[in-house]
Amino acid sequence: MKSKEMNCSHSHENQVYRYNISRLIISLGLNFIIFLTELVAGIFSHSLALISDSLHNLSDFSSILVTLSAHKISLRKATYTKSFGFKRAETIGAMLNVGLLLTVATLLLWKGVERIHHPEPVTGSIMIWVSCVALAANLMAVLLLKKGASHDLGIKSVAVHLLADALSSLGIIITGAIVHFTHSYILDPILSMAIAFFILWNCWGILNDALNILLEGVPRDIDLELIKHRLEGIEEILNVHHIHVWGISSRHINASLHILLKDCPLTEVEAVMARVRKLLHEEFHISHTTIQPETQKYENVATLCQSC
Repeated sequence: MKSKEMNCSHSHENQVYRYNISRLIISLGLNFIIFLTELVAGIFSHSLALISDSLHNLSDFSSILVTLSAHKISLRKATYTKSFGFKRAETIGAMLNVGLLLTVATLLLWKGVERIHHPEPVTGSIMIWVSCVALAANLMAVLLLKKGASHDLGIKSVAVHLLADALSSLGIIITGAIVHFTHSYILDPILSMAIAFFILWNCWGILNDALNILLEGVPRDIDLELIKHRLEGIEEILNVHHIHVWGISSRHINASLHILLKDCPLTEVEAVMARVRKLLHEEFHISHTTIQPETQKYENVATLCQSC
């Protein structure tokens, strides 16, 4: 029965990954169209903001390719040399995306400063119409990826890319209207630099989450003391200690812990361990738990294992 439930879980998990892949492919096509449109329009209108946004979209195109590759790799089964499987490919993909974003942001800041010192005339009407198309396409892509972004760091990093593009497109529409009516051309590079700072701000959140997974940190929404409190509420458990909780990916959380039990038959120990796994799965979304049951009380037992 347990094996059947695990197979169903893995089947559902693979369906989710394939669902995400199909949405990523659609987003990839939309992004490439936006990139070409904005690049050509930016060259003809002399708009650094449009060219900047096109380069941002090109980085998004690359990030979606990276995330697609990571999802394909993540579907591979565990092996004897990769016993946890390939789930962390998602996190590595997110890190590569951050690297792409940082490169683009640096380029935008450099070109923005250069254009402020040497402003050029910009065709505001082209900025407006092209950005309206880009805004609609980016919002469509964000909506496609919204569901997957709540559970997958790789999808989240792509969604953040696209949301940043949507906001920058909105900014370009407003700036294009001001430039068209007032000829304040300096607003174009200023907006370009604002887009760069927005990219840098979003990089920090993704980088922080990715590093926490790679360093096997406790996921941000899990409280170890609360886990200890809930498990010690089970009648047969006297103490819970040496708790470790870490993420294999943003979707897969593992835990290991020791439980001190009252003296009881082995069959009862198995039943208690099953209750522990169920509680951790239902309340804390921990997918895999390793439990060491104990019946001998040790001195100075702490919640955390300081020697690990």
